[in-house]
Amino acid sequence: MPTARAIALAAGVALSSSLGATEAPPVTTPEQNAVVWHRQNHHTPSHSDRYEDVRRLIDHSRREGDLRALGRAQALLDNTSSPHTVEATVLRAIIAQRNHDFEGATTLILDALARQPMHAQAIFTLYNVALVRGDTALARSACGQLRALGFALIERSCHYNLMALNGDASAARLAFKGLQHALGNSTGAQPVEQAW
Repeated sequence: MPTARAIALAAGVALSSSLGATEAPPVTTPEQNAVVWHRQNHHTPSHSDRYEDVRRLIDHSRREGDLRALGRAQALLDNTSSPHTVEATVLRAIIAQRNHDFEGATTLILDALARQPMHAQAIFTLYNVALVRGDTALARSACGQLRALGFALIERSCHYNLMALNGDASAARLAFKGLQHALGNSTGAQPVEQAW
């Protein structure tokens, strides 16, 4: 019975002989928009610039499924002169959420909300994390706070989502119809709400 090492060596020999002595696998370079992060040494970015870079990396990770971008985002936050601001804490919570550390994300969000109770991104993240953790009471509470912040359409959406998740098929149908109605009458909604 051949060993794994022998199989790997044989596969390597087969591959190299099929390529020929002078051929090599093609080398490709990433397209310009595929480059996520550039180190900039010419100046020290302000907190807001650094936080914007972190948000871009998180968005890239969401779109592309690239977990390396989350590591880069975390490194940027770790290298700020004030790593414990409310904004940095919320961004850390989002990174924890993306890495499926829901308990850590919840702890960070509750810390941020203790310091700034009406932080919209913190409340929205808390809703999502509570939903994933099955804490519908906390999700419902966070959902209700979104209306007070002016996100009525998102509040209706999460309300109907919670109705649908209670296991009642008729409630799920009502929730779907309610969401369709809310979306059809969302002319005054902010773009972020319509996207959600």
